Amino acid sequence: MEQEKIEQKIRSVESYFIKYGASSVETKSHDAFGHHLTFEQGGVFYRVEETEMDGRTFLMISAADDPKFANVGVMEDVAAFPADLSEEQMEKEVRYVLDVEPYPENYPDYD
Repeated sequence: MEQEKIEQKIRSVESYFIKYGASSVETKSHDAFGHHLTFEQGGVFYRVEETEMDGRTFLMISAADDPKFANVGVMEDVAAFPADLSEEQMEKEVRYVLDVEPYPENYPDYD
């Protein structure tokens, strides 16, 4: 997948964070390491990045509940899904991560 297309997908995921109540916050990791934007909702900090797994591009949502860790970019990976999902499917993934909607019992295995 082209880098420009991946960046568009990341921006879409970030827009879903905002849609469901998260706010963008300034962090040192954004400035120092070029990480993507960090968002906060209910005391939890989130960020989306791209990663490669088995030759396929995935979007990885990471989270931290300690502002000190979030500020320097230390987060745990909490969800990964293929970057080629539809906008509707990506929005659902954000809804699951933010606890807007529970994960379904038949949640897909993306490997």
